[in-house]
Amino acid sequence: MQPVPCTVCVVQVAKEAEVDAIHPGYGFLSENATFARKCAEAGITFVGPLPETIDVRAQAFAAICPTHASLMASDNAQLVACTRQISYPGS
Repeated sequence: MQPVPCTVCVVQVAKEAEVDAIHPGYGFLSENATFARKCAEAGITFVGPLPETIDVRAQAFAAICPTHASLMASDNAQLVACTRQISYPGS
């Protein structure tokens, strides 16, 4: 498995390829406000929420479930309890 490229590298490659827009897909890049900002700074349309929206969503989740940032893969029970607290679908 290849490592996930850094956001600066992705934006640099996009600039070199003269792309107009980037759709980040789901997960890693779509939830990265810094990446969305870097796209805007480079004149590339980020097909997704505004960086400010991504920040607000992250802050809201952190306020509801403050331990999420410190959870490790081995803390599944704690993560499940947190998702139940916020009524995450499927919990």
